[in-house]
Amino acid sequence: MKHFSVLIVWFVSLFGYGISVAQTRPKIEISRAVEADSLTQRNYDGGYFHGTIFKKKVFLPDIQFKTELKFDTVTFKDIVSFYNFDANANHYTNFLNDVTFDSCIFKKRVNFDFSAFRAEVRLNNCVFDSFVNFYKTEYQGLVNMSNLRFNYPVRAVQASFHGALHAERVVFADTADFSGYSMFLSWVAFKNCGFAKETDFSFDNFSKDLDFMNNRLSGPVSFANTVFGGTTQILADTFKSILDFTSAIINGETKIDTCMISGANFSNATINARLSFNDDYFVPKSKLVFNHAVLKDNAYMSFNRTRLPDTLDFSYINNITNEIDLSDAELKDNVIHYIYLTNSNISKFHLNYRNFKLAFVDDTNRSMNSRYEEKNRVYQDLLKNFLARGQEDSWALLDVEYQDFVWEWKWGAAHLSWVRIFPHYWNNYGQSKSRVFLWTIAFLILFTSFTFLYLHVLNKEVYKIDTLPADLNKWSNCKNSRQVLDHSWNSLVYTSAVFLHIVISMDKLYFKRSGLAIYILFMYFIGVLCLAFMAGCILNQ
Repeated sequence: MKHFSVLIVWFVSLFGYGISVAQTRPKIEISRAVEADSLTQRNYDGGYFHGTIFKKKVFLPDIQFKTELKFDTVTFKDIVSFYNFDANANHYTNFLNDVTFDSCIFKKRVNFDFSAFRAEVRLNNCVFDSFVNFYKTEYQGLVNMSNLRFNYPVRAVQASFHGALHAERVVFADTADFSGYSMFLSWVAFKNCGFAKETDFSFDNFSKDLDFMNNRLSGPVSFANTVFGGTTQILADTFKSILDFTSAIINGETKIDTCMISGANFSNATINARLSFNDDYFVPKSKLVFNHAVLKDNAYMSFNRTRLPDTLDFSYINNITNEIDLSDAELKDNVIHYIYLTNSNISKFHLNYRNFKLAFVDDTNRSMNSRYEEKNRVYQDLLKNFLARGQEDSWALLDVEYQDFVWEWKWGAAHLSWVRIFPHYWNNYGQSKSRVFLWTIAFLILFTSFTFLYLHVLNKEVYKIDTLPADLNKWSNCKNSRQVLDHSWNSLVYTSAVFLHIVISMDKLYFKRSGLAIYILFMYFIGVLCLAFMAGCILNQ
């Protein structure tokens, strides 16, 4: 018959006289499983369990553990609870010494609700195959979590961590909820952890430093309405979904470095320290939102070597003390980022407009005039910004976009907004005056090509050029390349004589072929226009 050890229980006298019975902590053999009633008593001092298998419920509410409690290589096949489910009970489980769960397996629900841990807590190499609840737990000492796997939701709402929290190589296969006014009053670190679904730290308070490093987060991550008092480092993390800091209060320096980010939201956040994005990568089609954020005097923002998202929203930020510099970001040629700046202090933004384009929310509930005035003010303020900084190239690019906006507004009511394409492509509303030389060459080639087809008719029956031979043939009668070349040259000479002349002889123009006569007049008009713009361009030099 195999022998197994027995756990000795200490009893305390009601009259205050301590009668101590020596406690034994023998190894309980795996071959002899401990039944449920072996861990349903109260007033344990502590205990050490190694290799134990608990087949039934472990229920230890309202207990005060005076010495160390350690579970090593233990399997819990039923519920584990240190919580009194009696709604009228005002007691809670109190751990006065270290608590360790090492290499344990929890098959059913685990409840630590309302428990108080007065010393160090160690959770190492454990697997949780059901829901785990740390609701309103209190931790006075260090909490060390490593090599854990939570296969079901974890709930640590309204928990209080007075000591440091260190979690490393922890896998949360389901939701991880640390929200609801949880207090982190010392250093907190999550390193090399995996979060498969939603991760919630909303409405919490991090009084000291927070290190969030090398984690992979597949679901949404929320720090909404959370207060950050110390330095926050979010380093080398992968965020596969949105990173939410909505209405957060950031009083300590925050570094978000070398992360892959699928979008971040700081709307209505209060920032009172340096916020830096360094060497980050925002995935395509992502957004970075700061609308309605409050930037205090100590707020600094930087984006050094960061691949910016497709859309940045800095709208409705009125009080900006320090410059927001987007020029140091990693900007690729021909990659445009849309930026919202409505009702913000645009003078504080530094950006190269080659890689940006203004974006607006078109609120159809407002009047057209109101929307026009709002957009016009944004354009004007950003143009002033570029002029003040001496950014001539950015000013020129934005001015073309602004002129497009004005022309479209003026002609849009008559459904003629398309007319802006003429001044836009002709010379960028005067920004690209030398473009007229390219247009002149293009028109000359175009008109010469058409003239090539009708040269013999044009010179004989519509408008005669005396310097050309009188016996010009049809282009279809050209029998060899030399004749084609001669015909092409004659077409160029004819076109130039009309297109590049200030005046033409109207008495030599015949309207028997009215269509071709109109062609001659049209070519002459375009030519005079090109000559006038070329002269203006040369004189302005």
